[in-house]
Amino acid sequence: MTGHDDDLSPWNDDPLVRALRAPGSDDELAGESEFLAAFRAAQPAAQTAHPSGRGRLRLVGRRLGGGGTAVVVAVALGAGAAAAAYTQNLPDPVQRAVHGVLGPVGVPAPEKPQADRTPSSPGSGSASPDREQSATEDPTTDPTTEAPTEKPSDDPTEKPSDSPSSDPSESPSPTETPSESPTSAPPVTPAAVSGAATSHRATPDESVAFSGTVTDAAGAAVAGQQVDLLQRQGPAWTPVATGTSDTSGTVSISAPALTRTSVFRLGIGDQLASEPWRVELVPTLTMARASGTSFVVTARGARAGDPVSLFSRRPGPDVLVARSRLAADLTATFQGPATRKPVTLVALLPRTRAHAVARTSLRVVPLTPTSMTASVPDTTPGPGDTVVVSGTVSSDGVALPGRQVWLMLREAGGEWRRLGSATSGDDGSVSIAAGQIDGNAGVRLRVGKLRSPVVRLKLQPEWSTTVTSGERSAVIGGRVLGARTGDRVLLRTVVDGVLTTVGESAVALDGSVRFQVPLPEKRQVRYRLVLQRTPTHLRAMTAVVVQAATR
Repeated sequence: MTGHDDDLSPWNDDPLVRALRAPGSDDELAGESEFLAAFRAAQPAAQTAHPSGRGRLRLVGRRLGGGGTAVVVAVALGAGAAAAAYTQNLPDPVQRAVHGVLGPVGVPAPEKPQADRTPSSPGSGSASPDREQSATEDPTTDPTTEAPTEKPSDDPTEKPSDSPSSDPSESPSPTETPSESPTSAPPVTPAAVSGAATSHRATPDESVAFSGTVTDAAGAAVAGQQVDLLQRQGPAWTPVATGTSDTSGTVSISAPALTRTSVFRLGIGDQLASEPWRVELVPTLTMARASGTSFVVTARGARAGDPVSLFSRRPGPDVLVARSRLAADLTATFQGPATRKPVTLVALLPRTRAHAVARTSLRVVPLTPTSMTASVPDTTPGPGDTVVVSGTVSSDGVALPGRQVWLMLREAGGEWRRLGSATSGDDGSVSIAAGQIDGNAGVRLRVGKLRSPVVRLKLQPEWSTTVTSGERSAVIGGRVLGARTGDRVLLRTVVDGVLTTVGESAVALDGSVRFQVPLPEKRQVRYRLVLQRTPTHLRAMTAVVVQAATR
């Protein structure tokens, strides 16, 4: 084929021609109008000098059956334009368009980015009208005389890496450098912030989590914005924690542990703030049994001096048992009701400005006495001493107040009998007076069927004596309290260094005894009166002195 012969019939069976005549795919047809417009804009001189060029281009496209953008460009360029494409001598728009289509077969991109090349700059990649005319004037120019014929054979598989984009309309050349003065996006200004917490109530140890969203005037999320969690302290709002919004505009901040009921909100600077969110501090109460009817209530999150009430739960309204106030250690002690039936006690801490209302309850089961003690100050009382028996009633170490305790007494040879009773106090203690005893006895305390150990009392008789001297003799008289009529009394003195009984008598009905002894001649004589021990009392002894006769 020579000259401008457009007849391709001799090559109808050629595989390349059949491939060129095949219908174009969507990807191959993409940007066809753009490439044609680029050719028209970049080569006005060439089209004027050769008015048949446009018709020839349409003819080629028609003869090839509309086979695709790459086919149109390849056939339209011809050998001369192909050489110009391989040597980067086409105008930038055309060079970029051809590179986008024929880059995989070695056609390079323009040497300079589009932003740096202008039609008026000298030495730019835009070809002069003469060059454009020569590139399209003779499509039959032998391409073997041009250097670009060797480019595709070097290594066509490496060139596609220069243009990773498969869409030449989006990024014609990967070698383009960014503009020297890129335009930065204007800063986003937050216009609103919302805020809420997980709850309106919190215990003293609980940390409340707040979350909110930062948006601009259009309602779009604002990322990277610092947000403060503000707590109202008096008339002012004070920051207590800080967070930063994420890409969705959401921010999460945990408040510090509450010490009182507080109001919070999220804020940005002094201009934007969310709606206030009130969080009530809910104190925790615990109640424990200190003794039988003594109970201790402990509060956390309350204030010293806060009132606390103790109620007994009954059918219908609760019954007020006692009132108290929290001490400095936030405890309050109550005396509960003495009851033999189970009862539920309720402790109530009223609401204040610093905290919410709080309550706790305790199921109280009457305790069964397991221990009863008894004691007396002196187990050897005298005939005129009043005996008081004390003891404590408890249940496994817990004192039981309000229990009736009886004092039991048994004299020597007799039976147990009741002397009196009393009610145990708050600490479970009780004291009962037995009065005066006239002989040895045993005492014990009793609560229900539980009895204390026996305390044995030994009566200690008491002597009173007189000595009456005559001319030749002296009368020793005495009275012994606590003795019984007929009890034996011995009179003893030292004779020749030995303690010797020199007389014996019996206690009279009035409790008296009488001995007559001779008057000593030279010196005084010491005597002992000894009341013998019996089952009703202890042994009792006293000493008397008889003076010598005076001359």
